[in-house]
Amino acid sequence: MISFTSLFLGLVLGAQTIQLAVTDGVDIVELHIDGLVIGTLDTEPWTLEYDFGEELAPHELVAIAFNAEDEEVGRAEQWVNLPRQAAEAELVLEKTKGTSGRTAHLTWESLAGASPAAIRIFFDGEALDVADPREFELPPHDPGQIHFLRAELEFAESVTSVVEAIFGGTYADRVSTELTAVPVRLSKGVDDLAPEDLAGWFLSGDKPLRVAAVETGVADIVMVRDPSTQTTIDEQQRPGGYTPTFARSGAAATGATKHAQDWRLQFLWPVPRRHAGVQGLYDLFPPSTVLNSQDGDLLQLMTNARLAPDPRDKQRLADAVAVAGITAAAGRSRRAVVLYLGDPTQDDSNLTAAQVRRYLERLQVPLDVWTTTRRKDLESTWGEASKVVTYAQVEGAWRRLRKDLARQRVVWVSGIHLPQEIRLAPQAEGISIAR
Repeated sequence: MISFTSLFLGLVLGAQTIQLAVTDGVDIVELHIDGLVIGTLDTEPWTLEYDFGEELAPHELVAIAFNAEDEEVGRAEQWVNLPRQAAEAELVLEKTKGTSGRTAHLTWESLAGASPAAIRIFFDGEALDVADPREFELPPHDPGQIHFLRAELEFAESVTSVVEAIFGGTYADRVSTELTAVPVRLSKGVDDLAPEDLAGWFLSGDKPLRVAAVETGVADIVMVRDPSTQTTIDEQQRPGGYTPTFARSGAAATGATKHAQDWRLQFLWPVPRRHAGVQGLYDLFPPSTVLNSQDGDLLQLMTNARLAPDPRDKQRLADAVAVAGITAAAGRSRRAVVLYLGDPTQDDSNLTAAQVRRYLERLQVPLDVWTTTRRKDLESTWGEASKVVTYAQVEGAWRRLRKDLARQRVVWVSGIHLPQEIRLAPQAEGISIAR
């Protein structure tokens, strides 16, 4: 009976328009941000202007629909400034005026392009041929039976979205397991964690959270590289007979390490490309493919993964680091973002370095800064940095990063929570939240 037609993909701050699709039977819609009421709507257009502020932070946006008797008749939720799919869709069903049938409304938004390359719609398992997928009538059906409507959308760059709706008949109770991943860092002397030992250690507000599991899993590393660092990388040569860090942990005869899958690395270039979406233009930062140690050592990867930007393009380092944070957090795994800066550093970002550092802390994504210039020059912007120029320094910085990731674990707690709301209880020992 209610859904968002304004789908907030990408990074969101400042003044925004929140727009809803509302069907018959709804008298009032109450809008909440992070549990606080920000406004009520009682008539068309179902829109609200809201200022998300100048501080980039994750948010939970909830719309609750009430009827004339003040009973809740529906709700819609979406997460803002948190990892989301590159494309999302919504289906809204309403009774067709003047008939006993139903009309479906399909809306979508994608970072990959304004219009889907293909849309397939199925009703009770049978394909429907519709003239306009944005609004179409369903075939005649028995309202006393359960019916299933599904829409599959394909966009450019292999981006897809699937949305489903079930209606009619009588529903049995369903159990949905919802978990939040919390990355933690083990203190020195702590080797591992058992879920049963962590009871009461994690809080959301003052509410204890049940720990469901602890895992190591793969680590996701996203590196934002100032293109000016490419010259430094290209000049480096490995010392004769020197075995890179990648191959020191029990390398097999094939040259692949036995730990080849314990990390994934992706480069994110800070020179954006503009794409058109339904709700406006999006600036996307080109990513590399996802790499691991079977693809080479770090110097090889940085040598081969390169971008040749147009000299007229302006790089946006801080904005790209914010996107890298969301990318690293999307895997709900151990994670880190690396920013590799050159000299001189040009940055035409909309966000400041301080804003982005605070955002990554809220996302629980550690930031590691490397530089080819003097470290003190960065302290007022990006904070502590490691000088990374020579091959030995590349190896040393990589080794320290891997050591930090080896101390990370992912603790799964029950429920869906904003990352900045989760904290450790006073009795927690031997761990800290990774950020």
